[in-house]
Amino acid sequence: MTAPATLIVRFVEETALPAGLEAEWLAGLPAPRRAQLAGRAETPDRQRSLIGSRLLRDGLRCLGFAADSLAGLHYSPHGKPALEVPV
Repeated sequence: MTAPATLIVRFVEETALPAGLEAEWLAGLPAPRRAQLAGRAETPDRQRSLIGSRLLRDGLRCLGFAADSLAGLHYSPHGKPALEVPV
């Protein structure tokens, strides 16, 4: 069995997403995740989290999971993300 690949993304500078792109990416997320992001008042924090969700969604698609796999994304009381899919 092959070891799972690890992808690490590091942002070295702040880059604001254009409003239209942010809205488009938000619209592509499940409603619970959109609500979580809407609760973040700070734009840089919200956008970093949105970018992370987008990377996760696209990564799941590359691994063959359905587009709605991100719907099962939830967080532990300590803020650690977890999914309902076997990754």
